[in-house]
Amino acid sequence: MTRKREKKMQKRQKDLAVLSAVKPSPMMSNYNAVVTFTGKQCLLDSYELTECPVCTHHIACTTSSGTQQVLCTLHNEGGLQENLDILPLLTEESYLKAYPEERKARAFLEFCREGDVDAIVDLLKAVEDDSEEEEEGPQMSPSDILRYQDPTGSLHSGLHIAVMSGQVGVIWLLLWITSSLEVYKFPIELFRAAEEHAMGREDLGPNKMDIRALTDASGVMAVHYADPHTLAGFNVDYLTPP
Repeated sequence: MTRKREKKMQKRQKDLAVLSAVKPSPMMSNYNAVVTFTGKQCLLDSYELTECPVCTHHIACTTSSGTQQVLCTLHNEGGLQENLDILPLLTEESYLKAYPEERKARAFLEFCREGDVDAIVDLLKAVEDDSEEEEEGPQMSPSDILRYQDPTGSLHSGLHIAVMSGQVGVIWLLLWITSSLEVYKFPIELFRAAEEHAMGREDLGPNKMDIRALTDASGVMAVHYADPHTLAGFNVDYLTPP
């Protein structure tokens, strides 16, 4: 994997220069303290549910819709961001502490959301190379990663996410590798890219389901999230499993 892709995989776990967990609105709570964390991933490493790792005070607030947030002020190389909800990041990091073997799979989902086809190809190649080496603990294969469903995100697969994000390039790649869609339906550009990166098609069977048949926590397949306007130039019927 290239150095650029390695850095991108670590994007969401990189060092936080200054992170202040706050409860800024007195309407939500009469507690208005500010706890500042400095150093390398100090909040992520110390995080316990929605409690401050320093004083153990409850730092989450509840929105009008009833969902929880952990609002913060973030200083990093990108500048200043106020009232940033970091609860999704903290939840993900907490999950990855329990299941570190899924870190690459979750990076894969992020690449699907961003539409980064090159990063997906690099990641799958790296996982395949790693599988040839003996490593301690459970490891995920490229096939496992391609069909990974986010347990903290409604069991959405990479295809669900690519469809909802309008990432046509990723959709074509996933269909090429993990579906039985007829070869003649793929664009010529996909053939060239597949040849260049040596990306073959999987032999589907009982242990390798057609990715189009995966359903999320609501029992919905990716095709039902497809918007023809968002996926301009793509035939959404191709997302229907056989």
